[in-house]
Amino acid sequence: MIPFNFSKFISAIGFLPFIGWLFPLYLNRQNDIDQKNAKVSFIISVGVITTSIIITIVDFFSPSTYIIIFFILSTIQYVLLSVYFLFSLCAAFLAYRQRVITIPMVSSFAEKLNI
Repeated sequence: MIPFNFSKFISAIGFLPFIGWLFPLYLNRQNDIDQKNAKVSFIISVGVITTSIIITIVDFFSPSTYIIIFFILSTIQYVLLSVYFLFSLCAAFLAYRQRVITIPMVSSFAEKLNI
């Protein structure tokens, strides 16, 4: 039987889409790797949510006769969410293995973030 490691489990949960960053940020405060990964996950979640809201608003206020705009914006939103879920899956796997996820601009901003 494989031993269960709660700390690694909390690290992996940190990359659940949209709200997963809350768990390692507040449940595992003593682990620096989890704190860095939670901040990166938070910034990416905020970016995806903001982009999705902007696309939805633009889509809502575009004239109904412009069906091509609706199609393009819907496709962009589906691709964005698909890439985000795929990234979350890969990042959760890396976080479970206690790796720091580094994305150049996001990681530098996450270091300055004080949550």
